[in-house]
Amino acid sequence: MRLLLHFRDAMKQLLMGAQRRAKAKLTALYKAVAEGTYRLEGNKLYAPDGTWMYVRVGLTPHIPIRGVSVSARFPDVLKLPQEKLELFQLGWRASDEGRHKRHPYMGTTQPWQVFVWAAARCGELYIRVELVNLTREGVSVLIRGIARSWRQKWNRYEAISLVADYLRRGEWAPILAAWPGDGNARWSKVLRGRYVVSIAAKEPWRLGLVASTYEALVATGRRRRL
Repeated sequence: MRLLLHFRDAMKQLLMGAQRRAKAKLTALYKAVAEGTYRLEGNKLYAPDGTWMYVRVGLTPHIPIRGVSVSARFPDVLKLPQEKLELFQLGWRASDEGRHKRHPYMGTTQPWQVFVWAAARCGELYIRVELVNLTREGVSVLIRGIARSWRQKWNRYEAISLVADYLRRGEWAPILAAWPGDGNARWSKVLRGRYVVSIAAKEPWRLGLVASTYEALVATGRRRRL
């Protein structure tokens, strides 16, 4: 419990640091726009003090954040055997997880997702704030985490192929692990030229393979409705 509370405090420290940096940058940019002292160069809007934000039609405006990071250890809260834990790690790799050098990493604008991912990648984590998005709903923070206690075992295509294989055998753990990715799992990957895996929870129309409003499709060789 002590490690978990320490991790919570580290995340709070991270977000508070990002808030302070973002507020200072937004204040400078707002003042520049209000006073007409800003300048545009390419896809960047600059304040007189050099503060800038990325602006481009069709893309979310954002402000880069540098120097806001923490290192913390996440406890083994799942208490699963190694082979079972790897099934959940596989699901993350098939969806949102990537690779940074030899280590697994993930990026999200939802801080709660960091906790879900960390449960599968317990141990030493390095987490940083990369940028702040400015949306109509408000401000969101892009967080990136690196699991330093693990080595990435799979590439994405291998992971998706394995998830499909496990699903055929009735093993759902990888699918369940993929579900939290961006609030839903969205895959449409051609695997070895023979089959496609497509999974959706909330926005199946994004895949172009819509069964119903909340129905996911998984196809391995032929499409099969879940």
